[in-house]
Amino acid sequence: RIPDNLTMDEGALIEPWVVGVYAVDRGQVTLGHKCAIIGAGAIGVMVFLAAKLAGAVDICVVGERSEIVSFVHRLLHKNCDIPLSLPVLR
Repeated sequence: RIPDNLTMDEGALIEPWVVGVYAVDRGQVTLGHKCAIIGAGAIGVMVFLAAKLAGAVDICVVGERSEIVSFVHRLLHKNCDIPLSLPVLR
């Protein structure tokens, strides 16, 4: 149940944010670390934000959703040298 003081939109963002913070915590990302984030969906973007807040300095986001990857890279003011589309292993 979402508390009364949160909107539905805010409530919908909590789960991906918590996953992002948990991933950064589990990865022990701290000041000065380099990170690669595979996936540019809601959780990937939240991992990016959590890593940035944890002090990571070199973050690369890779995913098939090129518009989101481009947006994240604009936030970083740089491009990543890894191709945006990776082969899927089955």
